Amino acid sequence: MRYNKIEENIGDIEPVVEIVPYNTGYNVSLHRDMQNRELIFEYPTVYLIYDKLGSGRSSNDPKFKVYVGETNDISRRTRQHLKDTGKSRMDWKALNESHNSQMIVIGDYYFNKSLRTCLESFQEYSQEG
Repeated sequence: MRYNKIEENIGDIEPVVEIVPYNTGYNVSLHRDMQNRELIFEYPTVYLIYDKLGSGRSSNDPKFKVYVGETNDISRRTRQHLKDTGKSRMDWKALNESHNSQMIVIGDYYFNKSLRTCLESFQEYSQEG
């Protein structure tokens, strides 16, 4: 019976999608919405870090550099990306140095790896096409 009670409470909560600048101010932006704090900071999240690179074949066809990840601690993982990754990889350096990079953080009680896998395969497919 206890499980049913927990299930009822969780069932009323919608997934959270936060879009914040991908820079050292990310944590302040994520903490602004205290209502969604639990889903962002206490559950696994999937996140996308992206930067618009310019236009493709036409002005209606923008190109993006996108990284898709998953973490149990979005604050720690973002700090790692901003501090360490740009030193060793040029693609990360570009994301870290861009003034337009943003991060989308998605939190949900029922989250699992299948969403990340789906997003990663879409990302690979869209880069080929």
